[in-house]
Amino acid sequence: MDSVGELERLARSFARHLEAENKSPKTVETYGEAVDQLIAYLASEAVTRASQVSTEQVEGFMVRLLELRAPATANNRFRALRQFFKWLVQEEYLPETSLLKGRLREIRDRARLRQGDVAEAIGRLQSFVSEYEAGQRRLDLVELRAVCIACGTTVRRLVDDYERRLKKGG
Repeated sequence: MDSVGELERLARSFARHLEAENKSPKTVETYGEAVDQLIAYLASEAVTRASQVSTEQVEGFMVRLLELRAPATANNRFRALRQFFKWLVQEEYLPETSLLKGRLREIRDRARLRQGDVAEAIGRLQSFVSEYEAGQRRLDLVELRAVCIACGTTVRRLVDDYERRLKKGG
């Protein structure tokens, strides 16, 4: 299920999932609006597959939403989207690795490092960092450890945070 049309079908399926979990009609409506708004935004960004959705695109959507809505509304939409992406992972429409690749970019950003800085620290080209952050390359344990050290964290902290995010829904 990859096209925007299929994302729309996934949105309807997500709504049915929420109803089956006995969520209130208002919650189903609010979450549905958030997902529909994101899908419209993604269409304007020429994103046609669920697997192509990046952290940057969701952030761009949130920035745009904050320009148009109150912070409380944007926060509500963000929580809804976290549940949607958690459901996509649970139902295996998205791999769990999409959560991890976003986390790798976050630890680099938090360390205030550019891709080139991390690449230099681990003895690789900047394209190597770009590829693993985009999900185009997998890291082995030795490479992951080097990236974590370069970003001032540990594999244990990364994995613990990843597990917490999985449980919380992204």
